[in-house]
Amino acid sequence: VKLLDPGSLVVARIKGAINEDQFKGDMEKQGFSGTAADAFVRAAEQLLGPGEQLGMLIRGVIPPDRFTSELARLGVSDESAAALAQMAETLLDPGTLIRAKFRGAPIAGSYEGEMGRLGYTPQAAQTFEAATKIIGGPSDMIRWAVREVFTPEIVAELGLADEFPSEFVAEAAKIGMDEPIAKNEWMAHWVLPSIQQGFAMLHRRVKKPDGSTFEIEDMDRLLRVQDVMPFFRGMLTQIAFRPFTRVDVRRMHKMGVLDATEVKSAYMDIGFDDEKATAMTEFTIQFNTEGDRDLTKTEILRALDRRVIDEDLGVIILDDIGLSFEAASVIVATHQAKVAMDLTDELS
Repeated sequence: VKLLDPGSLVVARIKGAINEDQFKGDMEKQGFSGTAADAFVRAAEQLLGPGEQLGMLIRGVIPPDRFTSELARLGVSDESAAALAQMAETLLDPGTLIRAKFRGAPIAGSYEGEMGRLGYTPQAAQTFEAATKIIGGPSDMIRWAVREVFTPEIVAELGLADEFPSEFVAEAAKIGMDEPIAKNEWMAHWVLPSIQQGFAMLHRRVKKPDGSTFEIEDMDRLLRVQDVMPFFRGMLTQIAFRPFTRVDVRRMHKMGVLDATEVKSAYMDIGFDDEKATAMTEFTIQFNTEGDRDLTKTEILRALDRRVIDEDLGVIILDDIGLSFEAASVIVATHQAKVAMDLTDELS
């Protein structure tokens, strides 16, 4: 009987086709000792490659000494195995490294050294750091400009840099914000008075810190830092002051302070359209000409009949001559009901 060659015997042993005793017996018949037979089996064993071995080392499946011995079986020297083991370390990415530097967090080596391990030159590491600094976006820069951050004399006059805390600089540095940018943010952070509050300061002629009075120029500055479009600033300052009331208009006309044109303009200032302002002007002239209150009420109701004025304006005018709003409303409603009834009687 012809025996299998040693290589085939090793394959048959590894695959379980023959047992240990048969393997060693057949190997002995061919002149191989038991030790030599074992060596054949070990030589034929399929070993895991360096990559698989490194993966097991990273995951703690095998200890470092086993890693070294397994690589030695692959012909890898201890020095090369140690170098390969260093690849098991996961390096911090550039973003994490720069944040750690900003915040003063401990880094295994220097920032530049760790970046070098990632393949960055010292100059590239410095460029990366500069590029990650917070400098503000376009909207921030517009806000700084609107809030007068770039105008030193106004910064000093308005006290924009006052109360700037030194602690803010240290905290801002932790997110990559240098002191000049942090100061810009501080100077632009103040809460501004509203436009209505500005009008109130103008009306009351409040005193500024330097002792001067809040003037229309200050109001214009407030509108500017409130980011109001230049087109509207002048128009807004024109409505800063209150117009005459209806009673004021009537009395000033009676005293000759306002003529008919000025009376109409004053009524339009308080919200009447051209048609109603004209009717109110006619009423004012008649009211100041005739002294009989009852006759004036009659004229108002007659104006309603003739549709010179509508019901709403009729109530307003009656209110102007001294009747309460409620009484004026009742008079107009009653009159209009009577007119409707008379019209119904005529048609029946």
